[in-house]
Amino acid sequence: MTKLTTLLAGSILILIAVVFACAVALLVIPGVQMLPRYRIGAEDILPAKETVLLLHDPSAKELQQWKTIFPALDDVISDAVLDAVAVVKSPEGEMQSVGFIKKSGAWDGKSCDIGPYQVVFAVPGRFPCRAIDTFLAPGSRLAQDRGWKSLGRLPKESWAFLRREEVPVGKTLPERALQASLLGGATHLLFPEEKDVIVIRAWPTSPLSPLAEPSIISPLRDPAMVLTVGNLEEMLGGLDHVLSPEDHIIFEGSLLQMLEELAGPQVSLRYEILPLIARGSQIHTGKTASGTQSILLSGNADHTKDIVTRIDALHRSFALRHPDVELLEYAFDDGRFPFQTLRLSEEVSSEASDQIRGWAVVISRDGIDNAMLITAVNGRKTAISNDPELLRKFLMEEGKIISLSQTKRPLVSRMVAGMLIPNKWLGSAPLWIPEAGESVVSMEQTGDVRTVRVVGMHK
Repeated sequence: MTKLTTLLAGSILILIAVVFACAVALLVIPGVQMLPRYRIGAEDILPAKETVLLLHDPSAKELQQWKTIFPALDDVISDAVLDAVAVVKSPEGEMQSVGFIKKSGAWDGKSCDIGPYQVVFAVPGRFPCRAIDTFLAPGSRLAQDRGWKSLGRLPKESWAFLRREEVPVGKTLPERALQASLLGGATHLLFPEEKDVIVIRAWPTSPLSPLAEPSIISPLRDPAMVLTVGNLEEMLGGLDHVLSPEDHIIFEGSLLQMLEELAGPQVSLRYEILPLIARGSQIHTGKTASGTQSILLSGNADHTKDIVTRIDALHRSFALRHPDVELLEYAFDDGRFPFQTLRLSEEVSSEASDQIRGWAVVISRDGIDNAMLITAVNGRKTAISNDPELLRKFLMEEGKIISLSQTKRPLVSRMVAGMLIPNKWLGSAPLWIPEAGESVVSMEQTGDVRTVRVVGMHK
C-alpha cells in the first residue's frame, strides 16, 4: 500500500510538472513567435534596390526639407506622426512615398497593416493594400542589402538613409569637387543625428592615409580656406574617378593657373609640388591687408634626395614669370632702314637665402611686380608660399588652432582629412547649411566606410 501511495504521489508530481510546462509553453511560445514581428523596422519591409530614401522618426521640419529633393513625400505628409517615411523608385523612374505609423488602434480603412506598422501608401483610385503588394514581391529587403549593413549601427534618434545617386548635383565646380572629395565613390549614405554636428557615413570609399594630429594650426588670421590631408596625391587621384571629364579638365586647369601664379609657367604639380608635400599635406589660402591673394603649401617629402633639385626647379620657373628680354630698335643710313631686334635683358628676379629655426629659406623676388616665391626646407619638411609673413608665422608655429570634430571611437576610426571652407561650397540639400559663413569639415575612415562631420563656425 505504501509503495502504491508513493508511486501515485510521484505520478501526480510528474503530471503537475507537465501541466505547468505546457502552461508556460502556451504563454511564452506565442510571445516568442510574435517578438520578431514587433522588432522589425521599415528597412525589413522595404525593397533593397528600389528604396532611395528612408527617414526614421523625421520631424516636420525635416520632412519639409527632404521634400525639396523628393516632392513625392507630400503624398504621405499629414498631421499624423510618422515613425518612418520612405521613397521608392519604380523601374520607370517614378517616385512613390510610403509612410509607416506604429499601430495603436483599429484599422482606419486608409492604411495597410504590415507587422507592427500601419503603412500609408497614396494611390489615387486604387486600393492601397493591393498596390503595396508590389513592394513586397520576392526579392531582398533593404535590411539585407550589403551597403545598408556596412553603414554600421543605427542610432536610436532620428536618421536618414539616402542613395548617393539621388544627391543633387552641385551648381558650381567647388561644390562638385568638394562633394567628390568627401564622398568618393560611395553609393550608400547615412545621416545620423548628432547635436550641433552634421554627420554623414558613406560606403564604399577608398581608404586614405591618416593624419598625425586631429587639428590644424592656421597662420592666417582670417583664412579663406584651409586643408589638411594625410596624402594630397591620394585625394586628388580619387577625384579622377568621380568628377565628370568636363569638370576634371576645368578643375585641373584652375590648379595649374594657381600654381603658375605662385611659381611661374614651368611649374609641375606632379613632378615638383606633390613630391615635396606628399605626406601630411596642408594648404592655406587667404588675403593680405592689401587684398593680395596669399597661399601656403606645406608637407613632408617621401625622401630627401630630390628635394633640393625640385626646389631649384621652382625658383627657376618663378624667374620666367616675365620674359627676360628687351626690344631694341636700330636704323641705318640716316633712318632710312629701321629694324627691331630682341635680346636678353638684365635679370628681372633676385634671389636670397636665410635660416629660420633650422629651416633653409630661399626667397625669389620678381623685379617687375614685386611678387615673391619663398621656399623652406627642414629635413623632409617643406613649405612653399608667396607671402613672407605667412611663411614666417608657419615656421614659428604661430596662428589659431582649428580642432577637428571626431568620433568617440578614435582607436577604431582614423582621421584622414580636415578643412575649413566657405559654407557655399557645401551647397544646400541634403545638408541645408546657410550659404553665409564657414564650417570645419573632418573626414574619418573605418575600413571602407567614411564618416564626414560638419561643424559650423561662429565668429
